[in-house]
Amino acid sequence: MREDANVVRNYGKLLIDLAQIVPDGIVGFFPSYRFMEDVVFQWNEMGILNEIMNQKVLFIESRDYI
Repeated sequence: MREDANVVRNYGKLLIDLAQIVPDGIVGFFPSYRFMEDVVFQWNEMGILNEIMNQKVLFIESRDYI
């Protein structure tokens, strides 16, 4: 169900709700970079990232290529 847009949207809305009430930072865990990239892309398309950024500073970890 990872790829279901409704599931992705619901987790995004949950994160928005948490960002509104948690006073400090929040750490989100994704099991892989590929999955994180897919979800972040979808959240951006849905406008969820903008809503999160209205509440918190957003840092997205990148892959380290050496």
